[in-house]
Amino acid sequence: MPPGRVRVTVRFPADHYIATLPPGTRAYVVRQLVDQALKIDRQREKLEEISRKLDLILSRLQGNVSLEQKPSNVSIDPDEFLSFF
Repeated sequence: MPPGRVRVTVRFPADHYIATLPPGTRAYVVRQLVDQALKIDRQREKLEEISRKLDLILSRLQGNVSLEQKPSNVSIDPDEFLSFF
């Protein structure tokens, strides 16, 4: 197997629609499904990281949260905001 490649075994139920596809098409569809799963997993990891960062910011603000409405100036640190992405 060439460097940088990994062999993956994927199992589907016997009655899955993919079993009805011809072998070449089946391999193509499986590769696309695996690629989509990997993309979704990377997005999930990014969202979890953003969630952790937001939890950290919320915990810092916890003592300063008030239910009363007061006029205030809102400032956002651009570097901290961009670090989420």
